[in-house]
Amino acid sequence: MIKNNKKGCVYMLSRSHIASGMTSGLIVMAMSIVPLNLYEFIPAIILGSVAPDLDTAKSWASQAVPFIDDKLREMHILKHRGLTHGLSGVVAMIILYILVHNPFTLGFCIGYITHCITDKILSITHIKITPKSDKMLYQSFWVLNTIIIGFLIFN
Repeated sequence: MIKNNKKGCVYMLSRSHIASGMTSGLIVMAMSIVPLNLYEFIPAIILGSVAPDLDTAKSWASQAVPFIDDKLREMHILKHRGLTHGLSGVVAMIILYILVHNPFTLGFCIGYITHCITDKILSITHIKITPKSDKMLYQSFWVLNTIIIGFLIFN
């Protein structure tokens, strides 16, 4: 379920983050002059799209790898929309891609940075996300994804 915290920040569901990450990844594919290995690129976008939410105990990412969330919380390192969602996370992804330059890393970084950007846009604009509006957002991204895939196939 989508919840608003006390500061009015909005939490999207993982599915919407994945859909928005895929949109960004497909745009990169459409603009890329070098063919990308889809077996590495697409799964990496999905992982990167949910990775920032390792700082949220109830997220899909934290449920999948609970030991990371538990250990970081014990050390008081994680709070939602803190270290993993901020500029430090984006800079870390850019550095990661510079150091490890391959389709998997590119996809992961695209998904991760897209997640941070969509959360920041929603936070700044104070757009209220309800289950219904999250579903509409998710569906809108997939319509856009289908259009981009069509463009990729026919060009």
